[in-house]
Amino acid sequence: MLNSTPLVSVITPCYNVAPFIAETIRSVIVQTYPHWELILIDDGSTDNIAEVVQPFLEDKRIQFHVQENQGVSATRNNGVALTKGDFVAFLDGDDVWLPEKLRRQLEVFQKHPDAGVCGTGYIEIDADSQPTGHEVTDIRDFYGQASAPLVSGALSIPLSSGMVRKEVCEQIETDHGYLFDKSITSLSEDYDFWLRCSVWVSFYKIGEPLFQYRVREGNATSITALKRQDSVLNEIVPRFCNIHGGSRYVQRQHIRQLKSILYHERGSSAKTTTWFAKTYWFIRSLLCNPRNRDPWGALGHQLLPKSVYRGIKKLLKR
Repeated sequence: MLNSTPLVSVITPCYNVAPFIAETIRSVIVQTYPHWELILIDDGSTDNIAEVVQPFLEDKRIQFHVQENQGVSATRNNGVALTKGDFVAFLDGDDVWLPEKLRRQLEVFQKHPDAGVCGTGYIEIDADSQPTGHEVTDIRDFYGQASAPLVSGALSIPLSSGMVRKEVCEQIETDHGYLFDKSITSLSEDYDFWLRCSVWVSFYKIGEPLFQYRVREGNATSITALKRQDSVLNEIVPRFCNIHGGSRYVQRQHIRQLKSILYHERGSSAKTTTWFAKTYWFIRSLLCNPRNRDPWGALGHQLLPKSVYRGIKKLLKR
């Protein structure tokens, strides 16, 4: 049991998520830690989300605000400005928390006073809330200075898993004039935010999955994946290192590891259709980090006959 009962403020931007928002809200209501407030902000939706949300407003812990469309970064910033809690948690309007999430994270903050951000692993679900079979988990929890692991790709904090101390938000806003950068339109504003937080506080990531990330056809993440990669490599990481103090922690090898991951993703993208283009990106990935196993496997699939490739895979599994 926790010795104190801090209020957790949950920020949920809503934009045309009427088919999913009820499940998202219920996942907050069933949390085993009950002292929360849920701030739902309709960012100019054109669906019937207000009708879906209305029955939940009988719970006085839940607020519903409506604004003209401003984008997800401005919406989250507006939400944080409304919070009353000592901790701020983010939950997208189509994702789902597992019941123990808030309690487990608050226990981390109680045990580690220097930790300012806490994330978790996750399970992927589809539009029908069925598991896709893909989980992002870690054998061990992460605890420590997070700048280099965030840049290298060794650490990721999905936004719907993230909880941050309110005082960290206040520090970031004081220093930079904003929390989430409204100028970033590539869905990497959360990555930018975590990087800037990492200069000030330690991070903790619970390795096991405590939320469900929804993957659905046509969602923004799949549409802008390549744009996000370009933004991370050419804008966010350089700015973090050169302006926001990241160069104290990030070395060239960490950036090369990031490039290896992103180049492999580009080669694997459905938008990269030709044999030559795929091979090009897998080779670039290997040149950045020969220890990255993923491009080795992808390149083998590209260059070797299928029977040979399958045989090698079987040998490696023994």
